[in-house]
Order: sequence, then structure tokens, then C-alpha cells
Amino acid sequence: MRINEGGLSHFFIPWSQYYIIMANANSSVPQTELPDWWQREKQRRQLLFLVFLGAVLLLIGYFYWAASTAGVRVGVIDFDTTDYISFVRREKDGNTTLYVMRADGSGLRRMTDAEDKSGKETPVWTMDGSHLIYVSNRNDPRTWQVYIVGGGEPSQLTYGTGNKSAPVVSPDGKRVAFITQGAIKTMLPNGQDVYQLMPVPTAGEGAGEEGATRPNMDAATSIRGPFRTVSLSSDGSGCAGVKELSGEESSEGSEIALGNQAAFVIPPGGDRSLVLDTGREVGVAWEPNGKRLASAFAGLQERGASQKNLPASGIVLWNFENPQKPQPQPVFVAAEHTVEPRNVAWAPDGSKIAFEVWRVKGEEDRKLLGIVVMAVSKNFGIRIDNAQQADALGQSDRLMVKATPDARPQRPLWSPDGTRLLYEVTRKDGKHDIWIINADGTDPINLTNGEKDGTDNVQASWSPRRK
Repeated sequence: MRINEGGLSHFFIPWSQYYIIMANANSSVPQTELPDWWQREKQRRQLLFLVFLGAVLLLIGYFYWAASTAGVRVGVIDFDTTDYISFVRREKDGNTTLYVMRADGSGLRRMTDAEDKSGKETPVWTMDGSHLIYVSNRNDPRTWQVYIVGGGEPSQLTYGTGNKSAPVVSPDGKRVAFITQGAIKTMLPNGQDVYQLMPVPTAGEGAGEEGATRPNMDAATSIRGPFRTVSLSSDGSGCAGVKELSGEESSEGSEIALGNQAAFVIPPGGDRSLVLDTGREVGVAWEPNGKRLASAFAGLQERGASQKNLPASGIVLWNFENPQKPQPQPVFVAAEHTVEPRNVAWAPDGSKIAFEVWRVKGEEDRKLLGIVVMAVSKNFGIRIDNAQQADALGQSDRLMVKATPDARPQRPLWSPDGTRLLYEVTRKDGKHDIWIINADGTDPINLTNGEKDGTDNVQASWSPRRK
């Protein structure tokens, strides 16, 4: 057989052309009734690819969901906690229980089981009012850990060696701060993402469970001693705390000798801690919805000729609009052996502060006068220069709640709407009750009446939920 110049190609018809020819030749079979084999193969592969792509997207979504919901899960409180307070009750048998009640004294509810004989301290609310966070030795009597409780059994949030203490929830609700082994750490409310804030961690040295690092030594790192308290700024980006100092040291670039306590702060937007006021009974409190920090101190130690006019005790409002150059505003100043302020609490709108005032006549002679409420403005607040002015303050209307031998009020806390003040009263038997008073000083009410049943009621905290 002769093969034409065109070669074998003239004898073989491509399969696609053959199918078209046969389809045209047989008019009883519609051209669109069935796709040809390669069209079907193409559709099959496209389908497999879409299935594979969908599976990948589902897997990615699952991992994101798992990451966001990792950690502890616990049921929520199944009632509206608006206008509720929480507190610790020490029963007559010595056991401690977490309770909540309405701010008028009604609706008392037990939040931990009566069979739970573990210690419990410092309950604080999550910002949605659906849980309480506290410390307890529930699972190991040798170590105190952070727990969360809502509906049902409490769940443990922290682990590891070292007691945990002083939990606080950031005002934005995103982080929980606590103290462990003298350092301030934070975590998510589900116990994940633990990170050390102060002292600023260095590589491989207490940098948190994820090994985070920050450059340079700072004040809280270079000045030794354990932290005892912690406070977070309104946006959660600033942190302040009080340290017990371990020796005779001075703040860098200053003639002021540090006392046995000092306030430290990482300002909002800052990356290093600064040392602020120092002395005894140092305390810090962030302004709600603002960038000011109230720092109270007593018994400030002095040295150097240029420091002779410093107050012995006082309250300073530090403004951190510029985190590198905080601006101090003294609002309460007292000379030596007059009065001392303690436990500052801001009103929610930042217009007032409440704090304890103690009459001081000597190193071992201190007497609680009561709770002062003072307006905060650009004008100076209160100045006490001598003993006569100190005694006059104890009898003045500036004291919203006055101390008596049978009732000594301490630790004021404002209600979320700023209309009432919660405080703790030490009774003549040495135990405590929770009281409430209107912001204008009227209608004080004993909410717990522990003297009737011999209970000790302490560490009250307002639910942040509002109508």
C-alpha cells in the first residue's frame, strides 16, 4: 500500500473529530446529550479540586476556631448581675465561701459549693458580669492558683509552682493580670497566652510561658523586690504595681531614697517601666476611661538639700498623655506627723476620688479617721501642714464616712454608675462587714450584718454590668 506524502496522519482521525462525525451522522443522538470523555474527565477533576479546596478551608477554619476557644470553658452565671456585688465570707467554722448579692442586701447567692473547704480570696468580676475570677488552693492545698466560676464547678486557670495572688481584669475585658513569685503576669480569661509584664522579662529569664522578650533593663528590673499589687489601665495597655523593696536603693537620677515600697508603671504606649512615688503604704489606681494614675504614699524618705520641701505623705495624679514624660499633679499633700492617705478609688467619670485618711502622731501612733471624697480638678485639693489642720480634717465634712471605735471604714469602691460607695467596716470584734452609702453621704446600709451570725465579710467587688 502506498502512503501519501501526508503520512499516517491521513489514515488516523483524531478521537474528537471522530465523535463529532459520528454524532452528525446519527441524528437520533443529540449532540448535547452526553459530554465526550475528556469533558467528563475535566468536570470530574474540577469537582475533586473543589472538594479538596473546601476541605482545606474547613480545616483552616477549624484550627482558627480551636485556637480562639482553647483553654478553660466554664458555664456562665445564669442571672442578670447588674447591681450585684461579690465578696468572701468567712464562716464561723473558718471555711471561706464566695457569695454575691444585690447592692440593697437582697438576693444573696452562694457561688461556691458548701462542701468546698478550700481557701478563697480576692474575687473580681469579668467585664460582662458572667463569671468571677479568684484565687484558691482548691486542687492543691500547698499552692494558690487562679480560678474562674460561673454556672457550675470552678475551673483552674493557672498552673505551675508559686502561689498566685491579686487577680484583676483589665477594663477592656481582654486580659487578666495576677502576681506570681513576685512578678506581674497577664493571661487571657481562658488561661491561655501567659505573659510577664513586670519586671520586664529578658530572654530566657521569666519571659512567660511563650518565652517573650523585651530589650533593655528598666526600673522594675533593676530595683529588686517582689510586687504585691497590680492595676491595669482602661485600655489594658498600661500596667502599674507596688513593690516591696529589698534594700537601701535610690531611684536613678534622683536624690530621693526609696522607702520600703515603691510604685512602678509601664505607661500606655510605653515599653519600659518607671518608678514613681515611694515610701510606706504605697498604692496605685488607674483612672477609668483615662490615662491618669493615682499614686498614694506615706512616710516618704528624704535626703539632699533640694528635697527638704517634699511632702511626707500625699496623692499624686500622674498624666501619661506623653508616656516618655509623665506629668505629676499633687492633689493631697500632708506634712510629717499629720495624716496619711491610703487605698485611692476613682469615681467612674474621673471627677472625684475616695480614699482613707489616717491620723499620724508618731511612727507607732496611727488612727483611722475615715473615708474622704474629694473632687479632682486643675485646682489643688487638700493640704495639711500641721497637727491642728490634721485634727480639723478629722472633724470636717470632707469625711464622708467617719471612723468610730466600733466601726472603722476602709477600702472604698465606687459603683459603676458613680452614685454609691461600697466600703468595708472593721467591727469591734475584729471581723468585717460590707457597707454601702450614697455618693452624697446619705443612707449608709450594712449589707452583711455579720455580727448576728459571727461571719467575717471581706473583699467586696462590684459587678461591672449596667442597665
